[in-house]
Amino acid sequence: MKTKYEWGKLVIKDRRMNKPQKESTSLRSVLETTEVDSLIEAAEIVEYDFSQNTSIKDLATIEAPEGLVIPRKPEADQAKESYKNEERKEFNLWKLNMNSLLGQKGTITPYERNLNVWRQLWFTLEESDLVVQIVDSRNPLLFYTEDLEKVAPTKRHLLLLNKADLLTEKQVQHWQAYFTERQVEHLFYSSVVASPLFATAESLLAEWASVGMVGMIGYPNVGKSSAINSFFKRKVVGTSIVPGKTKCIQTLQLESITLCDCPGLVFPSFVTHKQDLILNGILSLDQTREIKACLDVIIERLGIRTMCYVTGIRTFSNDSRKSLAENYLDAHKRDRGCIEEGKIIKAIVKEYLEGKIRYVHPPPDTDSVAFNENNHPVPDDFTVNTAVSYGWYAEEREKALPKEVKIPLSVLLSKKHYLKKGLERGFKKKPG
Repeated sequence: MKTKYEWGKLVIKDRRMNKPQKESTSLRSVLETTEVDSLIEAAEIVEYDFSQNTSIKDLATIEAPEGLVIPRKPEADQAKESYKNEERKEFNLWKLNMNSLLGQKGTITPYERNLNVWRQLWFTLEESDLVVQIVDSRNPLLFYTEDLEKVAPTKRHLLLLNKADLLTEKQVQHWQAYFTERQVEHLFYSSVVASPLFATAESLLAEWASVGMVGMIGYPNVGKSSAINSFFKRKVVGTSIVPGKTKCIQTLQLESITLCDCPGLVFPSFVTHKQDLILNGILSLDQTREIKACLDVIIERLGIRTMCYVTGIRTFSNDSRKSLAENYLDAHKRDRGCIEEGKIIKAIVKEYLEGKIRYVHPPPDTDSVAFNENNHPVPDDFTVNTAVSYGWYAEEREKALPKEVKIPLSVLLSKKHYLKKGLERGFKKKPG
Protein backbone atom coordinates (compact mmCIF):
# COMPACT_ATOMS: atom_id res chain seq x y z
CA MET A 1 0.00 0.00 0.00
CA LYS A 2 1.33 3.42 -0.99
CA THR A 3 2.15 5.87 1.74
CA LYS A 4 0.77 9.41 1.96
CA TYR A 5 4.12 10.73 0.71
CA GLU A 6 4.09 8.48 -2.38
CA TRP A 7 0.48 9.44 -3.20
CA GLY A 8 1.48 13.10 -2.98
CA LYS A 9 4.31 12.57 -5.48
CA LEU A 10 1.88 10.89 -7.90
CA VAL A 11 -0.58 13.81 -7.66
CA ILE A 12 2.17 16.37 -8.35
CA LYS A 13 3.47 14.31 -11.29
CA ASP A 14 -0.05 14.00 -12.73
CA ARG A 15 -0.56 17.77 -12.52
CA ARG A 16 2.73 18.41 -14.28
CA MET A 17 2.00 15.90 -17.03
CA ASN A 18 -1.50 17.24 -17.71
CA LYS A 19 -0.59 20.92 -17.47
CA PRO A 20 -1.81 22.74 -20.62
CA GLN A 21 1.04 23.83 -22.88
CA LYS A 22 1.33 27.58 -23.39
CA GLU A 23 1.74 28.89 -26.91
CA SER A 24 5.27 30.05 -27.68
CA THR A 25 5.69 33.82 -27.62
CA SER A 26 9.28 33.79 -28.88
CA LEU A 27 10.19 36.59 -31.29
CA ARG A 28 13.20 34.71 -32.65
CA SER A 29 13.18 34.90 -36.43
CA VAL A 30 12.55 31.53 -38.12
CA LEU A 31 13.54 31.37 -41.79
CA GLU A 32 13.96 27.62 -42.31
CA THR A 33 11.93 24.56 -41.30
CA THR A 34 12.13 20.80 -41.77
CA GLU A 35 9.87 18.48 -43.75
CA VAL A 36 8.32 17.31 -40.47
CA ASP A 37 7.32 20.91 -39.64
CA SER A 38 5.69 21.25 -43.06
CA LEU A 39 3.77 18.01 -42.51
CA ILE A 40 2.47 19.19 -39.12
CA GLU A 41 1.45 22.55 -40.59
CA ALA A 42 -0.50 20.81 -43.35
CA ALA A 43 -2.12 18.53 -40.79
CA GLU A 44 -3.26 21.50 -38.69
CA ILE A 45 -5.01 22.98 -41.72
CA VAL A 46 -7.29 19.95 -42.18
CA GLU A 47 -7.37 19.22 -38.41
CA TYR A 48 -5.77 15.84 -39.02
CA ASP A 49 -5.64 13.45 -36.06
CA PHE A 50 -2.25 11.73 -35.91
CA SER A 51 -3.53 9.25 -33.32
CA GLN A 52 -5.77 7.60 -35.92
CA ASN A 53 -4.24 4.88 -38.10
CA THR A 54 -5.23 6.43 -41.45
CA SER A 55 -3.39 7.60 -44.54
CA ILE A 56 -1.83 11.06 -44.61
CA LYS A 57 -1.21 11.20 -48.37
CA ASP A 58 -3.98 13.77 -48.78
CA LEU A 59 -1.95 16.32 -46.81
CA ALA A 60 0.28 16.90 -49.84
CA THR A 61 -2.68 17.76 -52.08
CA ILE A 62 -4.22 20.62 -50.07
CA GLU A 63 -5.16 23.48 -52.38
CA ALA A 64 -3.67 26.84 -51.42
CA PRO A 65 -4.44 30.33 -52.72
CA GLU A 66 -2.17 31.51 -55.53
CA GLY A 67 0.15 34.50 -55.53
CA LEU A 68 3.16 35.85 -53.66
CA VAL A 69 1.30 37.55 -50.80
CA ILE A 70 1.86 38.20 -47.10
CA PRO A 71 -0.32 36.47 -44.47
CA ARG A 72 -3.58 38.12 -43.47
CA LYS A 73 -4.89 38.62 -39.97
CA PRO A 74 -8.24 36.85 -39.33
CA GLU A 75 -11.37 38.78 -38.43
CA ALA A 76 -11.41 39.62 -34.71
CA ASP A 77 -15.19 39.15 -34.20
CA GLN A 78 -14.99 35.62 -32.76
CA ALA A 79 -14.19 33.84 -29.51
CA LYS A 80 -10.59 33.78 -28.27
CA GLU A 81 -9.98 30.06 -28.83
CA SER A 82 -11.66 29.96 -32.24
CA TYR A 83 -9.68 33.06 -33.27
CA LYS A 84 -6.38 31.41 -32.29
CA ASN A 85 -7.27 28.25 -34.19
CA GLU A 86 -8.32 30.21 -37.26
CA GLU A 87 -5.16 32.34 -37.09
CA ARG A 88 -2.91 29.30 -36.91
CA LYS A 89 -4.82 27.53 -39.68
CA GLU A 90 -4.68 30.51 -42.06
CA PHE A 91 -0.99 31.05 -41.33
CA ASN A 92 -0.14 27.41 -42.08
CA LEU A 93 -2.17 27.58 -45.29
CA TRP A 94 -0.16 30.63 -46.32
CA LYS A 95 3.13 28.82 -45.66
CA LEU A 96 1.88 25.86 -47.70
CA ASN A 97 1.16 28.24 -50.57
CA MET A 98 4.68 29.68 -50.38
CA ASN A 99 6.19 26.18 -50.47
CA SER A 100 4.16 25.29 -53.57
CA LEU A 101 5.34 28.47 -55.32
CA LEU A 102 8.92 27.59 -54.45
CA GLY A 103 8.62 24.36 -56.41
CA GLN A 104 6.92 26.02 -59.38
CA LYS A 105 8.70 29.32 -59.99
CA GLY A 106 12.24 29.06 -58.64
CA THR A 107 14.04 30.59 -55.69
CA ILE A 108 12.05 32.43 -53.02
CA THR A 109 13.67 34.37 -50.23
CA PRO A 110 13.64 32.41 -46.93
CA TYR A 111 10.57 34.26 -45.67
CA GLU A 112 9.65 34.71 -42.00
CA ARG A 113 7.87 31.62 -40.58
CA ASN A 114 7.34 32.76 -36.99
CA LEU A 115 3.72 33.82 -36.45
CA ASN A 116 4.67 36.08 -33.51
CA VAL A 117 6.85 38.23 -35.78
CA TRP A 118 3.99 38.66 -38.27
CA ARG A 119 1.71 39.70 -35.38
CA GLN A 120 4.04 42.65 -34.79
CA LEU A 121 3.66 43.67 -38.43
CA TRP A 122 -0.15 43.47 -38.14
CA PHE A 123 -0.02 45.63 -35.00
CA THR A 124 2.17 48.21 -36.76
CA LEU A 125 -0.21 48.38 -39.74
CA GLU A 126 -3.27 48.74 -37.49
CA GLU A 127 -1.85 51.46 -35.25
CA SER A 128 0.00 53.55 -37.85
CA ASP A 129 -1.50 56.49 -39.72
CA LEU A 130 1.43 56.52 -42.15
CA VAL A 131 3.18 53.30 -43.20
CA VAL A 132 6.78 53.94 -44.29
CA GLN A 133 8.31 51.03 -46.15
CA ILE A 134 12.12 51.34 -46.13
CA VAL A 135 14.06 49.60 -48.92
CA ASP A 136 17.67 49.48 -50.10
CA SER A 137 18.03 51.78 -53.14
CA ARG A 138 20.49 49.38 -54.78
CA ASN A 139 17.75 46.78 -55.35
CA PRO A 140 14.35 48.40 -54.66
CA LEU A 141 12.13 45.81 -56.33
CA LEU A 142 13.50 42.96 -54.22
CA PHE A 143 12.67 44.75 -50.95
CA TYR A 144 9.48 46.53 -52.05
CA THR A 145 6.35 44.63 -50.95
CA GLU A 146 3.40 45.96 -52.92
CA ASP A 147 0.99 43.68 -51.06
CA LEU A 148 1.31 45.84 -47.91
CA GLU A 149 -0.95 48.42 -49.55
CA LYS A 150 -3.61 45.73 -50.07
CA VAL A 151 -3.37 44.58 -46.43
CA ALA A 152 -3.89 48.15 -45.15
CA PRO A 153 -5.72 49.98 -47.98
CA THR A 154 -7.03 52.78 -45.74
CA LYS A 155 -3.54 53.86 -44.62
CA ARG A 156 -1.20 56.26 -46.37
CA HIS A 157 1.88 54.48 -47.72
CA LEU A 158 5.34 55.93 -48.42
CA LEU A 159 8.28 54.15 -50.04
CA LEU A 160 11.57 55.43 -48.57
CA LEU A 161 14.54 54.43 -50.74
CA ASN A 162 17.40 54.38 -48.24
CA LYS A 163 21.18 54.36 -48.87
CA ALA A 164 20.62 56.64 -51.87
CA ASP A 165 24.19 57.95 -51.56
CA LEU A 166 25.33 54.67 -53.18
CA LEU A 167 23.55 55.64 -56.42
CA THR A 168 24.68 58.05 -59.11
CA GLU A 169 22.45 60.97 -60.11
CA LYS A 170 21.50 59.17 -63.32
CA GLN A 171 20.48 56.03 -61.42
CA VAL A 172 18.33 58.03 -59.00
CA GLN A 173 16.54 59.71 -61.90
CA HIS A 174 15.84 56.36 -63.58
CA TRP A 175 14.25 54.93 -60.43
CA GLN A 176 12.32 58.15 -59.80
CA ALA A 177 10.78 57.89 -63.26
CA TYR A 178 9.94 54.22 -62.68
CA PHE A 179 8.00 54.74 -59.43
CA THR A 180 6.39 57.99 -60.59
CA GLU A 181 5.00 56.22 -63.64
CA ARG A 182 3.45 53.58 -61.35
CA GLN A 183 2.03 56.24 -59.00
CA VAL A 184 4.00 55.01 -55.98
CA GLU A 185 4.64 57.77 -53.42
CA HIS A 186 8.37 57.62 -52.81
CA LEU A 187 11.38 59.58 -51.55
CA PHE A 188 15.12 58.97 -51.70
CA TYR A 189 16.99 59.27 -48.41
CA SER A 190 20.54 59.04 -47.09
CA SER A 191 21.67 59.39 -43.49
CA VAL A 192 25.26 60.01 -44.70
CA VAL A 193 25.22 62.43 -47.65
CA ALA A 194 22.98 65.43 -48.42
CA SER A 195 21.76 66.01 -51.97
CA PRO A 196 19.02 68.04 -53.70
CA LEU A 197 17.66 64.70 -54.95
CA PHE A 198 17.29 63.31 -51.41
CA ALA A 199 14.82 64.11 -48.67
CA THR A 200 16.37 65.41 -45.45
CA ALA A 201 15.54 64.34 -41.90
CA GLU A 202 14.18 67.83 -41.19
CA SER A 203 11.85 67.82 -44.21
CA LEU A 204 10.51 64.36 -43.35
CA LEU A 205 9.86 65.24 -39.71
CA ALA A 206 8.15 68.50 -40.70
CA GLU A 207 5.86 66.59 -43.06
CA TRP A 208 5.10 63.90 -40.46
CA ALA A 209 4.42 66.35 -37.62
CA SER A 210 0.66 66.32 -38.24
CA VAL A 211 0.40 62.65 -39.19
CA GLY A 212 0.33 60.94 -35.78
CA MET A 213 1.75 57.41 -35.65
CA VAL A 214 4.39 56.60 -38.27
CA GLY A 215 5.10 52.90 -38.80
CA MET A 216 8.61 51.95 -39.99
CA ILE A 217 8.63 48.63 -41.87
CA GLY A 218 11.33 46.88 -43.88
CA TYR A 219 13.63 43.93 -44.41
CA PRO A 220 16.58 43.34 -42.09
CA ASN A 221 19.75 45.23 -43.08
CA VAL A 222 18.11 47.90 -45.28
CA GLY A 223 19.29 50.66 -42.91
CA LYS A 224 16.01 51.19 -41.03
CA SER A 225 17.69 51.62 -37.64
CA SER A 226 20.33 53.98 -39.10
CA ALA A 227 17.58 56.11 -40.65
CA ILE A 228 15.73 56.34 -37.31
CA ASN A 229 18.95 57.35 -35.53
CA SER A 230 19.48 60.10 -38.11
CA PHE A 231 15.98 61.45 -37.37
CA PHE A 232 16.85 61.76 -33.67
CA LYS A 233 20.46 62.88 -34.41
CA ARG A 234 21.65 60.40 -31.81
CA LYS A 235 21.71 56.65 -31.29
CA VAL A 236 18.32 55.46 -30.03
CA VAL A 237 18.28 52.00 -31.65
CA GLY A 238 21.12 49.54 -32.22
CA THR A 239 22.67 49.05 -35.65
CA SER A 240 24.76 46.25 -37.14
CA ILE A 241 25.83 44.85 -40.51
CA VAL A 242 24.36 41.54 -39.31
CA PRO A 243 20.69 41.31 -40.41
CA GLY A 244 17.98 41.55 -37.76
CA LYS A 245 19.48 43.78 -35.05
CA THR A 246 16.01 45.01 -33.93
CA LYS A 247 14.37 42.10 -32.08
CA CYS A 248 10.98 43.45 -30.96
CA ILE A 249 8.57 46.27 -31.73
CA GLN A 250 9.28 49.62 -30.07
CA THR A 251 7.66 53.05 -30.10
CA LEU A 252 9.83 56.17 -30.08
CA GLN A 253 8.58 59.69 -29.32
CA LEU A 254 10.11 62.57 -31.27
CA GLU A 255 8.34 65.85 -30.40
CA SER A 256 4.79 65.39 -31.74
CA ILE A 257 5.69 62.34 -33.85
CA THR A 258 5.45 58.75 -32.65
CA LEU A 259 7.62 56.31 -34.59
CA CYS A 260 6.62 52.64 -34.42
CA ASP A 261 9.73 50.61 -35.26
CA CYS A 262 8.72 47.14 -36.46
CA PRO A 263 11.51 44.51 -36.37
CA GLY A 264 13.12 43.69 -39.71
CA LEU A 265 10.93 41.12 -41.38
CA VAL A 266 11.79 38.95 -44.40
CA PHE A 267 8.86 39.12 -46.81
CA PRO A 268 8.55 36.43 -49.50
CA SER A 269 10.10 37.54 -52.79
CA PHE A 270 11.57 35.89 -55.88
CA VAL A 271 15.32 36.02 -56.51
CA THR A 272 17.43 34.88 -59.46
CA HIS A 273 19.70 32.62 -57.41
CA LYS A 274 20.56 31.89 -53.78
CA GLN A 275 23.66 34.09 -53.87
CA ASP A 276 21.33 37.11 -54.12
CA LEU A 277 20.15 36.37 -50.58
CA ILE A 278 23.69 36.93 -49.26
CA LEU A 279 24.62 39.82 -51.58
CA ASN A 280 21.46 41.71 -50.57
CA GLY A 281 22.07 41.19 -46.84
CA ILE A 282 19.02 38.96 -46.31
CA LEU A 283 21.14 36.04 -45.08
CA SER A 284 24.02 36.63 -42.68
CA LEU A 285 27.44 36.18 -44.30
CA ASP A 286 29.01 34.62 -41.19
CA GLN A 287 26.30 31.95 -41.01
CA THR A 288 26.79 30.83 -44.61
CA ARG A 289 29.32 28.27 -45.75
CA GLU A 290 28.99 28.26 -49.54
CA ILE A 291 30.07 31.79 -50.46
CA LYS A 292 32.47 31.05 -53.33
CA ALA A 293 29.64 31.41 -55.88
CA CYS A 294 29.06 34.96 -54.57
CA LEU A 295 32.44 35.99 -56.00
CA ASP A 296 31.39 34.64 -59.43
CA VAL A 297 28.25 36.82 -59.30
CA ILE A 298 30.16 39.97 -58.23
CA ILE A 299 32.76 39.56 -61.01
CA GLU A 300 30.01 38.89 -63.56
CA ARG A 301 28.23 42.11 -62.55
CA LEU A 302 31.27 44.41 -62.38
CA GLY A 303 33.52 42.86 -65.01
CA ILE A 304 37.01 41.56 -64.27
CA ARG A 305 38.79 44.81 -65.28
CA THR A 306 36.67 46.94 -62.94
CA MET A 307 36.98 44.33 -60.19
CA CYS A 308 40.79 44.36 -60.42
CA TYR A 309 40.86 48.17 -60.40
CA VAL A 310 38.59 48.52 -57.36
CA THR A 311 40.48 45.93 -55.31
CA GLY A 312 43.97 46.94 -56.52
CA ILE A 313 44.93 43.72 -58.33
CA ARG A 314 47.65 44.13 -61.00
CA THR A 315 48.90 40.62 -61.83
CA PHE A 316 45.73 39.01 -63.20
CA SER A 317 46.27 36.13 -65.62
CA ASN A 318 43.34 34.38 -67.31
CA ASP A 319 44.27 30.69 -67.21
CA SER A 320 41.95 28.80 -69.57
CA ARG A 321 41.69 25.86 -67.15
CA LYS A 322 40.03 27.97 -64.43
CA SER A 323 37.06 30.30 -64.02
CA LEU A 324 37.48 34.08 -63.78
CA ALA A 325 36.84 33.92 -60.03
CA GLU A 326 39.55 31.28 -59.51
CA ASN A 327 42.05 33.26 -61.60
CA TYR A 328 41.14 36.40 -59.66
CA LEU A 329 41.76 34.59 -56.35
CA ASP A 330 45.16 33.41 -57.63
CA ALA A 331 46.09 37.00 -58.54
CA HIS A 332 44.81 38.24 -55.17
CA LYS A 333 47.02 35.71 -53.38
CA ARG A 334 50.07 36.83 -55.39
CA ASP A 335 49.46 40.54 -54.82
CA ARG A 336 48.31 40.49 -51.20
CA GLY A 337 50.02 37.40 -49.80
CA CYS A 338 46.83 36.02 -48.20
CA ILE A 339 46.33 32.38 -49.14
CA GLU A 340 43.02 31.71 -47.31
CA GLU A 341 40.32 31.91 -49.98
CA GLY A 342 37.51 32.04 -47.41
CA LYS A 343 38.91 35.21 -45.83
CA ILE A 344 39.43 36.86 -49.23
CA ILE A 345 35.87 36.15 -50.41
CA LYS A 346 34.29 37.23 -47.11
CA ALA A 347 36.18 40.52 -47.18
CA ILE A 348 35.04 41.18 -50.76
CA VAL A 349 31.39 40.32 -50.00
CA LYS A 350 31.43 42.62 -46.94
CA GLU A 351 32.76 45.47 -49.07
CA TYR A 352 29.96 44.75 -51.56
CA LEU A 353 27.34 44.90 -48.78
CA GLU A 354 28.79 48.15 -47.40
CA GLY A 355 28.78 49.76 -50.85
CA LYS A 356 32.55 50.06 -51.29
CA ILE A 357 32.14 47.74 -54.27
CA ARG A 358 29.04 49.17 -55.94
CA TYR A 359 26.43 47.57 -58.12
CA VAL A 360 22.89 48.92 -58.54
CA HIS A 361 20.10 46.81 -60.00
CA PRO A 362 18.43 48.66 -62.89
CA PRO A 363 14.68 49.06 -63.50
CA PRO A 364 13.11 46.36 -65.72
CA ASP A 365 14.06 46.46 -69.41
CA THR A 366 17.19 48.56 -68.71
CA ASP A 367 20.70 47.50 -69.70
CA SER A 368 22.61 46.76 -66.49
CA VAL A 369 26.07 47.44 -67.97
CA ALA A 370 25.18 50.94 -69.19
CA PHE A 371 23.24 51.60 -65.97
CA ASN A 372 26.34 50.90 -63.80
CA GLU A 373 29.09 52.29 -66.06
CA ASN A 374 29.80 55.29 -63.78
CA ASN A 375 29.88 53.42 -60.45
CA HIS A 376 33.65 52.86 -60.62
CA PRO A 377 35.21 54.84 -63.52
CA VAL A 378 38.37 52.99 -64.59
CA PRO A 379 41.25 55.13 -65.99
CA ASP A 380 42.26 54.44 -69.59
CA ASP A 381 45.84 53.70 -68.57
CA PHE A 382 44.74 50.85 -66.28
CA THR A 383 45.19 47.62 -68.22
CA VAL A 384 44.47 44.03 -67.27
CA ASN A 385 45.43 41.13 -69.51
CA THR A 386 42.07 39.35 -69.77
CA ALA A 387 43.00 37.34 -72.89
CA VAL A 388 42.63 33.62 -72.31
CA SER A 389 46.07 32.08 -71.71
CA TYR A 390 47.01 28.64 -73.06
CA GLY A 391 50.67 28.83 -72.03
CA TRP A 392 50.17 26.02 -69.57
CA TYR A 393 49.58 23.57 -72.47
CA ALA A 394 53.16 23.79 -73.80
CA GLU A 395 54.55 23.36 -70.29
CA GLU A 396 52.41 20.29 -69.58
CA ARG A 397 53.28 18.78 -72.99
CA GLU A 398 56.98 19.23 -72.35
CA LYS A 399 56.62 17.51 -68.99
CA ALA A 400 54.84 14.57 -70.61
CA LEU A 401 57.53 13.93 -73.28
CA PRO A 402 60.13 11.20 -72.43
CA LYS A 403 63.50 12.67 -71.55
CA GLU A 404 66.95 11.18 -72.31
CA VAL A 405 68.40 9.57 -69.23
CA LYS A 406 71.90 10.82 -68.51
CA ILE A 407 73.99 8.52 -66.30
CA PRO A 408 77.00 10.07 -64.54
CA LEU A 409 80.44 8.96 -65.81
CA SER A 410 81.42 7.66 -62.39
CA VAL A 411 78.44 5.30 -62.39
CA LEU A 412 79.24 4.07 -65.91
CA LEU A 413 82.89 3.37 -65.01
CA SER A 414 81.91 1.50 -61.90
CA LYS A 415 79.45 -0.64 -63.88
CA LYS A 416 82.15 -1.42 -66.50
CA HIS A 417 84.59 -2.34 -63.78
CA TYR A 418 82.23 -4.80 -62.12
CA LEU A 419 81.13 -6.25 -65.46
CA LYS A 420 84.77 -6.88 -66.42
CA LYS A 421 85.48 -8.54 -63.08
CA GLY A 422 82.47 -10.79 -63.49
CA LEU A 423 83.52 -11.96 -66.94
CA GLU A 424 87.05 -12.67 -65.73
CA ARG A 425 85.68 -14.82 -62.92
CA GLY A 426 83.60 -16.75 -65.43
CA PHE A 427 86.50 -17.53 -67.71
CA LYS A 428 88.77 -18.52 -64.86
CA LYS A 429 86.21 -20.92 -63.49
CA LYS A 430 87.38 -24.48 -63.94
CA PRO A 431 85.05 -26.90 -65.71
CA GLY A 432 83.28 -29.20 -63.39
